[in-house]
Amino acid sequence: AFLCDPTTVRVGASDVASPAVTARRIASLPGNEVCGECGAPDNTWASVNLGVLLCLRCSGAHRQLGVHISQVRSVGLDQWKPVWLHRVLTIGNRRSNAYWEHRYGAAAAGSHPRPT
Repeated sequence: AFLCDPTTVRVGASDVASPAVTARRIASLPGNEVCGECGAPDNTWASVNLGVLLCLRCSGAHRQLGVHISQVRSVGLDQWKPVWLHRVLTIGNRRSNAYWEHRYGAAAAGSHPRPT
């Protein structure tokens, strides 16, 4: 079961008025307390078009994919657009991982690098 119905998520200008407000709203979604790729606890970056939170190491990997695949922004430093926040709140790490792991089967589930 997914946690968030996209039609019920409301995002306004006040939600993206400051990086601190944006960060608090994003962190409130269960599953977003860790990196969506490796599970590291320090997830201060996000792929705003894919809707996932990332650690510094995984954000670098996403940046190397190119902006046509993953658009990486800082959760605490960048000024966010409402559409980015809406996407992260409606997708989030749990929903994203469920989608990609289902799509690519058990071989892909858990095969991404874990923090050392």
